[in-house]
Amino acid sequence: MFKKIINHFFSIPCPACKKEAAVNNSEFCPSCIEKLNIINSPFCPGCGGELDGILDVCSKCLKEETVPWESAISLMNLKGLGRDLIQRFKYKNETSLLRPLASLAVNALENSNTNFDLITPIPLHWIRKFTRGYNQSDLIARQMSNISNVKYKKILYRNKYTRSQTKLTGKQRRKSINNAFSVMNSKFISGKNILLVDDVFTTGSTLRAAAGEILKANAKSVSILALARR
Repeated sequence: MFKKIINHFFSIPCPACKKEAAVNNSEFCPSCIEKLNIINSPFCPGCGGELDGILDVCSKCLKEETVPWESAISLMNLKGLGRDLIQRFKYKNETSLLRPLASLAVNALENSNTNFDLITPIPLHWIRKFTRGYNQSDLIARQMSNISNVKYKKILYRNKYTRSQTKLTGKQRRKSINNAFSVMNSKFISGKNILLVDDVFTTGSTLRAAAGEILKANAKSVSILALARR
């Protein structure tokens, strides 16, 4: 009884619903976890989504070009509560969502039995970062590093400003993102297994361009993690 009273008065509300108590005072409550469209392993190596057939890639990725990364993880499908959380974190700076989302990401990595030498984010162009005030992918990558003790390192630079990719076709996305990234210092990459973190996977054009530059700098491998799969 005493423990219940303590938990009632000192527990932290779930950052998603603001009503029920968060698990371990740092994660989502069980009710919100059930409402998220969590993607469980095995993940499609192309996009991190569900495998929806007998093949080792999903039906969406069968229609796409070969990817440069070895494996992919997407935490959830971008709909319902998951879409709401991503938008709140990405555009409204709800920092209370940072640790719960990063915890989900680290749990997914542990369940996939993959190991990395470095965690790095997709960078924003300085104009977009100035306008928004922060890079959501960078915040997640840093928090994942804190939780997992895998080293964080910013290794990519955004060379050019690109308009929002949301309403572009796949062909337009690839053209827009061409030559958008460069490696800041290849000595941190050579021979390393790199985990590249982004917020939303749509066509993979941004991640494909970034991963390609990392591999050109002699990384041993690149894998990707996205908070959500569109």
